[in-house]
Amino acid sequence: MKFCRLRFCILSLALAHGLTASSQQPTADQLFHFAEQPGPHAVGLKVVNQYDYSRTFLSVTNDLGKPTTSERARPIQTLIWYPASVSSGTRLTVGDYTQLLSTETNFDKPQISSDWQGWIKGMAPTLKDGMRAMLGVAPAAGRFPVVIYAPSFGAMSWENADLCEYLASHGYVVLLPNPRGSDGQGTDFARAVGNDWGGMDYQDILDGVDSLVARKIADPARLGIGGWSYGGFMAAWAVTHGDRFKAAIVGAGPTDMVPFARITDTPDFPLGYYGDVPGHLADYDRSSSARILDKVTTPVLVLHGEQDTRVPITLGLEFYRGLKMLGKPAEMIRYPREPHWFHEPAHQEDIQRRVLAWFDSHL
Repeated sequence: MKFCRLRFCILSLALAHGLTASSQQPTADQLFHFAEQPGPHAVGLKVVNQYDYSRTFLSVTNDLGKPTTSERARPIQTLIWYPASVSSGTRLTVGDYTQLLSTETNFDKPQISSDWQGWIKGMAPTLKDGMRAMLGVAPAAGRFPVVIYAPSFGAMSWENADLCEYLASHGYVVLLPNPRGSDGQGTDFARAVGNDWGGMDYQDILDGVDSLVARKIADPARLGIGGWSYGGFMAAWAVTHGDRFKAAIVGAGPTDMVPFARITDTPDFPLGYYGDVPGHLADYDRSSSARILDKVTTPVLVLHGEQDTRVPITLGLEFYRGLKMLGKPAEMIRYPREPHWFHEPAHQEDIQRRVLAWFDSHL
């Protein structure tokens, strides 16, 4: 299937090669201990694997400088959680989710990089823990609000599967696209956004939304977006570039690129995309949603850890206070002691409650 632009085949979703629900159900003492009780809906998961032949994936040349001869079409793996019509079935485990790492870039020849293999090995005590989702079960009848979960740099595609399942249990369809800039497909793919964060990566997300709306799966009046880190950047970008989304969660997002480049604990990261700040100031400013807050009409919830050195909390405060000074609908929650990735269970529970309440209030 070829695309002029990214298209998601929602109605004819194909199950991913290499992902099958475990035949052995987890026992009671193996169940994943969710922070919050699920909603009234059972949860289904669809995994869409397809190629976009209009875009390249691998480099034109290999590491030896010779032309790439293998498939260069971009592989697209999209995850969709949804309210299911059945409540009984084989639930996925954490180990089932880890199998997705083997098919993000190789649908027919699953393989996991050595880095991810080591990470999975470290997760051994939790691999049999039960999750909520059932693979490929029939969806519940009706048209549901849709939340776009924008993935972050350096994480697997299902980085917050527990939150996505939780929202689906409360009557949301959750779409996790794989836009350019996400890290699951390696360096070339992550670098594909170049110095244009919010450009084609955001278009990838919009294309997925367009398909859901066109197929009458999503209600265009009830669309939300949220994410953490780079996903928080995308949520902030979305609300400063239109009113399509009716609620947004900006989690630890780099919303002002110049101070981000100067105060982050990984300064080489933004410099690798944009170059030195003095020489590329216009490029940094062009990708800074904090500079165009007057365009925001969407209610925004900002979440940030007070000890975040990767994306310091001053960036979240700037975005939030800038909105409030303009009379825009916004709230901010600060979490003491938390770095970029939260550790304390009580704060993780609080985030689940607040995210659901925010979307319930505005969608």
